[in-house]
Amino acid sequence: MGVAVSEELFLYLSEILNLPYLANYPRDILLNVCNQQFLNDVLVIASVRGDVRFLRELIYNLGADVNYSGEHGYTPLHEAYEQGHIEAAKFLILYGADEKRANDDGYCPIDLYSA
Repeated sequence: MGVAVSEELFLYLSEILNLPYLANYPRDILLNVCNQQFLNDVLVIASVRGDVRFLRELIYNLGADVNYSGEHGYTPLHEAYEQGHIEAAKFLILYGADEKRANDDGYCPIDLYSA
């Protein structure tokens, strides 16, 4: 079952998925593939990019898992810190991101921060 995706997030998804033509398709096509796993994967991408506006929509409005563990045990917080996106990291922590959760290499998110 799909979720209600805002027009702004819909366009963002077409950009990050490198599918500019997606904006020309009916929105229900994307809505049908926006399951929890997909939202969590997009949350990771938004964390890498430091896009707090979309982090908010994905977590608060759509229920993406702030502690989702992706490839190699990286969480959105690991990704935000590794890319130096402090505002995104603060936002994730505010919404319950586990600051002590280690990735597969044993690193906590803050260990990956580089100013």
